Amino acid sequence: MVAQTDPSVFEELDIASNLHTHWRNGPMAPWMVNMLIENGFRWVVLGMPNTKPNALLEGDDAIEYFRREIKEDAEYVAATIAVQYLAFTSDDVLGYSEASKGLIQVHNGCKPQYKDPEDREAVQEAALSGDSRFFYGGDDAAHFESAKHEGACGTFSTPVAIPWLISWFKKQDAYPKLNPFLAHYGPDYYGFDRPEGKLIFQKKTWKVQPKYPVPGTIQSVVPLFAGEEMEYQLVN
Repeated sequence: MVAQTDPSVFEELDIASNLHTHWRNGPMAPWMVNMLIENGFRWVVLGMPNTKPNALLEGDDAIEYFRREIKEDAEYVAATIAVQYLAFTSDDVLGYSEASKGLIQVHNGCKPQYKDPEDREAVQEAALSGDSRFFYGGDDAAHFESAKHEGACGTFSTPVAIPWLISWFKKQDAYPKLNPFLAHYGPDYYGFDRPEGKLIFQKKTWKVQPKYPVPGTIQSVVPLFAGEEMEYQLVN
């Protein structure tokens, strides 16, 4: 679908345009990639450089676009990467992987939907690249547990995202790249000051709560990686 808004409004207001684009299912054929580029991105990305277009990156179709179409001098284009797309494939949510134990993991489901291992590898490669145009995007969506069972899409990642990323970057022997990915590239891109405070984590195993009660209601929210063990715990 092509947005109908005149992109010049973004320039006039000096705000970023955030594009949340994905192909519904399966790999993209070349004509699909071209259609996405011509009808979805080019009018903003290459035509309105001051809009700072930003896209949620979730599969190799999006990376294909960045690699093919974004020129070296197009520093105003960037993509955020959410932790769940580094961790899961479609099999992990639909119950076809060992990690899923054969059960549909409804609380890990979100849109854009996860795809194949090759897509996840492409997103992981982007996160580890050190390219400042790829940075962390929380994409947190704390739906009630009851809403998730009714089909609501989105994951509650705030309590576990950074502990998981610490472990993952260390396992990839890329820990020095984590802080820029989390705290430098994003503020630099949007023209904000980098955060001055620090979050301190200690290497201490802890188990993610199965759910978090929502104050003032009878509802609860199930976090990402519910019931799993994390290797790093927040101290301050």
